[in-house]
Parts: sequence; C-alpha cells; structure tokens
Amino acid sequence: MFAKAIASAVKRKFIEVNFTNVEDSDTHSILKNKFKEAQTNSPAILFIDEIDKLVPMEMSDSPFFSDYSRSTLQLLLSLLDGFGSNPEVLVVCTTNTLHQMPEALTRAGRIDKHINLPLPDDESRKAIAEYYLNKVLFNKTIDIDQFVLSSEGLSGADIKTVINEAGIEAVSKKYESISTKLLIEHISRIEGKSLVKTSNDQDSEIIAYHELGHFVVANELKKIIKDININATNTQLGRVRYKLPSGIVTTEDLLDDVVIALGGRAAETVFLNKKYVGSWQDIQKSFTLLEQSVTYGDHGFDHLGFNRITDRMYEEIHAKVVSIMEDSLQKAIQIVSKNKEIIMGLHPKLLAAKTLTAADLKAYFEGTIVEAEEDDEYRLAYDSLRDEYIEM
Repeated sequence: MFAKAIASAVKRKFIEVNFTNVEDSDTHSILKNKFKEAQTNSPAILFIDEIDKLVPMEMSDSPFFSDYSRSTLQLLLSLLDGFGSNPEVLVVCTTNTLHQMPEALTRAGRIDKHINLPLPDDESRKAIAEYYLNKVLFNKTIDIDQFVLSSEGLSGADIKTVINEAGIEAVSKKYESISTKLLIEHISRIEGKSLVKTSNDQDSEIIAYHELGHFVVANELKKIIKDININATNTQLGRVRYKLPSGIVTTEDLLDDVVIALGGRAAETVFLNKKYVGSWQDIQKSFTLLEQSVTYGDHGFDHLGFNRITDRMYEEIHAKVVSIMEDSLQKAIQIVSKNKEIIMGLHPKLLAAKTLTAADLKAYFEGTIVEAEEDDEYRLAYDSLRDEYIEM
C-alpha cells in the first residue's frame, strides 16, 4: 500500500515482485523478468515485499542457507547495480528484519535509504477504519472511537482484515449490518486467538468476576479501558485491555501493571473465597517481571544483581519481590472491596453481552454511584494468602 501510494504520487508505473507460491527454481527468472519490465516501463517503481524471505540474512556461512539462496542474493545485487545508469527506476523493498539484512544489499549505492514505518497511531487507525467501513454495510451508530481504542497495535492490513471478516460474518448470519461488538470480537481473532466455548455457565460466572476484578483495579489506577471480554480463546478465558503508557516505562507503570494483574485473584478472594488456577498465570507473569526488574535494575529498582547471583543475593531479590507482590495484592483487594457494587452491577451485564466496550462502561457509570467500604475487613482475606506468595 505504501509503495503504491509513492508510485501514484510521483506518477510512476508500479511493478510488484511477488514470490507467493513460487518454486525456488523460478525465482531467478522472475527477478530477471521483473527488473527488465521495470527498465522497459521506466519511470517505474519496482516493489519487492518481504525481501528477507528472498535473500539470506547476515550469516553467509550459516548451513541453514543453501547455495541457491546465496546465488539469489548475488543475482539481486547484480540487477541492482545494473540500474545505476537508470535513475528512473526506484526499487522499494520491505522487511521486518532490517538489522539482519546483508550489508552488501543495504550499503550505499544499492538499497541505502531506510524508512521506518511504525504501526498506525490513533488518528491513522481511525482514517483506515473509516476508509474500509465505507466499502461495507455497517451500522451508522458504530463507535469509531471505541474501535480505535481497541485496535491499538494493529497494522493497516489487520484493520482491513477485521472489517472484511466482520462483514462476511454479518452476511453469513444475516445481520442487518456490522456492529461495534462484532468488530471488537474480530480484533481478538486477528490477534491469533480462536474462540472456544467455556464448559458451563458457572465457569463464565467465575471468569466474569475475575475479569471485573482486573477492570476495577485498572479503572481505579486511571487507566484508559479498551474493553472487557469473556469470550474464551485457546490462550485465555477472558481479558481486560487498557491503553499502555507511551514512552519509557516507569517504576510506577510497572507496579500498576502488577496490581492490575492481581485484580483477578483479588476478586476471586472477595467474591468467591476461592483461588482458581487461571490466576496463577497472572501471578507467574508478575512475579517473573518483578524478579527480572529487581535483579538487573530495570524500571528504576536498585541494582542487586552484579556479575554473578549468589545464594545470598538471590534470597534478597526473592524477599524484595515477595514484599512487592504482597503489597500489590493488598492494594488490589482493597480496590476490589471498595468497588464491590460496581462489580456486582456489571457482572450480569458482562455475562449477557460477553464483551463490554468503553462506551458500554461509560453509559453504565453515568448512573452509578459507588460508596467506598472499610478496608479492614478485607485485610484478613489478604493475610490468608500471605503464605502462598512467600512460597513462590
């Protein structure tokens, strides 16, 4: 898309080299023919997508690369050098591994201009979504701002796929149009997570409490919530997504993430008085991140790990991580306790809808008043889990 836009802007013919479903034995002839076509039709732009699949990475002696792949690189270099006398042909390539490209390919005089194309920002995702939505039958009440929020991290191609797949499902299921919720569901699928069914309604009730625990903690810590979802996938039973901070991650950001991660366990403790296996993923992830941060001095923590981690130093690191986890769990339980009415109010809505978007949550909160509860009665619930974290 980017290369086509360049070709259109400078009024050059666009020629694409596509090696999808091409046998290795045909690669050389295709390259030669495409370069010849570009030369004949100059001024032109010759576009090679994912060039890293065509040439070996910067490991010329590696046994993983065949003589044929090395000869392909030599052919490509020769063809590029042949364009030196024709500035009317511009060669544009894409790669996700520029740092692994052979120096012979990226040196001055060959492919020497490197442009970083980051993922689209909020404004760009909105423009891309509106462009593709106008090509399908969609509900005019679609919350485009919610879609922009939930689609953070997606590429332009991902957004196109989300909208196209949602359109196909809408037609196949005879929906009148594409809705916001349908788009959000397909964002989950584009992230590589196929939907699965939970075993029973009781599981869904537990998962809903767990995810709402994450939500109220994230909300209390002033995070921008994207959505709450209990559509189980093959990698997770539910999720709460919130906007990540831009720029360098601070110690406060890290500690907030840990408290939010423990919000699910806090909700299980307050509402169900049980501990479920799903929480261990949150606990393990938080513990590992904190352990690395404390050991190597990341995120502003004091540097405890020097050249070699001794047994004594490991005990100090472990004790500090356990202390942070204990404090974080206490904070999470206090926040969940304070927001019990919100969780109880949202629980049936989440069970019914499976997904609550930022707009759904905003509409709910407009008529909701929550009174803080005493924290002391939940200190006992926290203390009952204290030994569990010490044993980790």
